[in-house]
Amino acid sequence: MHIETTAGELRKALKIVEPAVVTRSALPILSTVLFDGATVTGCDMNLQIRADFAATKASGKAALQFFQLKRIVSALPMAESLCLASGSKSGAGRVTLTFSGGCYDLLSMPHADFPALATPPAVEEIPVPDGFTRSLKAVRAFISTEETRYYLNGICLSKNERGVPVAVATDGHRLGAHETGLDVAGNPILPHMTVAALCALPNPTHCAFVVRREGKGGDDKASVPTWSRFRFPGIELVSKLIDGTFPDWKRVVPNIEADHPKMTLDRVETLAALRRLSSSPLNKSVMLAAEGNIVVACRTSADEDMRGSERLAGASVENWPGGFLFCFNGSYLRDLLIGHRPSETVTLTGQSRGAPCVVTGAGNDYVTVLMPMRSEDETFARHSLGLFGGGKLSAVA
Repeated sequence: MHIETTAGELRKALKIVEPAVVTRSALPILSTVLFDGATVTGCDMNLQIRADFAATKASGKAALQFFQLKRIVSALPMAESLCLASGSKSGAGRVTLTFSGGCYDLLSMPHADFPALATPPAVEEIPVPDGFTRSLKAVRAFISTEETRYYLNGICLSKNERGVPVAVATDGHRLGAHETGLDVAGNPILPHMTVAALCALPNPTHCAFVVRREGKGGDDKASVPTWSRFRFPGIELVSKLIDGTFPDWKRVVPNIEADHPKMTLDRVETLAALRRLSSSPLNKSVMLAAEGNIVVACRTSADEDMRGSERLAGASVENWPGGFLFCFNGSYLRDLLIGHRPSETVTLTGQSRGAPCVVTGAGNDYVTVLMPMRSEDETFARHSLGLFGGGKLSAVA
């Protein structure tokens, strides 16, 4: 192998493939990256990322320890020229890294042992619409980390009730569905590590899904996606898909009518209030209470040594003249508000207290559902409304 490039080019390529490199493994080869000319590849047996880099000379193959190489290259100036070469001088199973004033002998593993996730080259590729990565980022926070329900440990590419392609994720307490424009059959589930890698890259240009046929017939139920491939300029990402069935998430989304109670929040104002209310070790719940044109957010600490409430001046309510009270997990609500960026306002709509709440932004391409918590201190909510001139909070069934 002989490669001549710059530290900046190599550092950029190593950063791209890093999500596919195993930190600790019983198989040392999984902690290496494969150099093949001016291409570097990382693979952990489930995810493979290949990246091209600019080089004045590039030939041969070698598998090098990723983290060892990354630490050296990261400490060099971006414009520093370097050379990776194997040969008689470096010895068998070694590669020499040289640059101005430095020389390192690095361990090289047999490149034939490096794993590869190869999809059939004849798989049809489809263009990826702009905004696909933005959709993944919007619902990524809702991916479940519960191992028993492994099919929730990723994002499902599904369709909503209108037949519009969406990216969906849920952990059982909250759900997010964002329109993608990418029409894929079979409801493939992208694993969370693949999602993390995609979110760190620009929007892909093309993608393909490898489908395994099961049973008879050509309908979607007989087609099980097993692999995915995403292409970018100079980058290719190949990933296994989660082998499972995503739940029928559309049944969880409540049917919202025009006369259902609604609360409209200023997204930035509410986020700032939640951050301040979370500045002390409080309990998880946050209450949103309203009376007339007064809307407040309030929290109490678990041992009640601190209470906090803030009026949300940019908030309003509809269809609930007798009073309004929601109680949510504060962290979940904060994630929803962040995901609805750049919308200036968000609207919370619920059929009744205790029912799932639908959260929408100014547009209709992103819908989230949040399960409420049981309110344990409605007295403080009434007190908070009184502080800001509100009336008595009505009891709602």
